[in-house]
Amino acid sequence: MKKRVVSLIISAFIGCSCILTVMASSGLDLNVLRKGEDIQYTESNRDDIAVYALSSIAKNNNDVYYSEDGSIVSFTPAILARKKSDSMTYCYDIKFTSNRFLNLKQVTFIIGNVNYIFSDISAIFNYPYSTTSGKYEEETFLSLDDGSIQMLADIAENRDNQGEPVKVILEGSNESFTLIMNDELTNGMIHLYNLFVNAGGTSESNQYLFPFATWKLSLIHI
Repeated sequence: MKKRVVSLIISAFIGCSCILTVMASSGLDLNVLRKGEDIQYTESNRDDIAVYALSSIAKNNNDVYYSEDGSIVSFTPAILARKKSDSMTYCYDIKFTSNRFLNLKQVTFIIGNVNYIFSDISAIFNYPYSTTSGKYEEETFLSLDDGSIQMLADIAENRDNQGEPVKVILEGSNESFTLIMNDELTNGMIHLYNLFVNAGGTSESNQYLFPFATWKLSLIHI
């Protein structure tokens, strides 16, 4: 499954590279990611693409959640970089596998008293019903930009203040699926974010916009 995630991201990246919007770059240091603890990465000189993920999460399936009805959600954080343009993005690959079709419309992160709501998501990949597994598969890709990356800082602050675990709600046309982020995924996500910051990823000049993965972000303070 992990190889499929990386393949999907790379394929989408190549497919939209001709219309990728990149700011003038400066100060990006990919060696911070390459030498980072618990990092596994795949780099392609031919395609100018590098994908950095957490090896422990992939090994131990800490990003996978199961429900009583047999539904499965994988929630995988990663960093994508284009080496020639010195630009990168922090992203999530979210996959829902079930015996029913969710028809995903919205993803909500509940962090303390703030809700980050990603709606009107354009990057929804629906896979045909599998007669072998008896399941449907839906996958979405969230690429965080300068306006939404603050969510990761809020997750770190919530953890440091011993707040309630972060909840993630996948909302479809007729139902929703709620998962509570475990400590391993939370800590790994923050670790990856710290590497992203140290590598220069939060600088606006080092970010790129993913035109195929658009969404609308709303913040609600409870």
